[in-house]
Amino acid sequence: MPDYQVIFPDYFDGPGEFEYEAKGFLPGVMIKFADGRKFSLFFFDSVRAHQQVEASGMLVEPNLMIVKNIDRMSILAAISEAIQQNYFDEVGHVRSHLDA
Repeated sequence: MPDYQVIFPDYFDGPGEFEYEAKGFLPGVMIKFADGRKFSLFFFDSVRAHQQVEASGMLVEPNLMIVKNIDRMSILAAISEAIQQNYFDEVGHVRSHLDA
């Protein structure tokens, strides 16, 4: 498994953690890999994601991850699972029929 560090935004500490859990979203979670790659992640819980789709017909954010709850444990588990599935190795690699 790659060596990495997860950095939560400063505003997601103490009372802010409960505030964002209630809002159902959290932008600005950073993941830094030992090889120098960095990603800024945007998390939605499933309820907020559904509300967003119902309200505007879509939900799109760069590096979006949907989790059951907006809390540290859920976010860290999602990142770990994404790493195990090689998600961060595939991000940014776009293939088209022209590549053949």
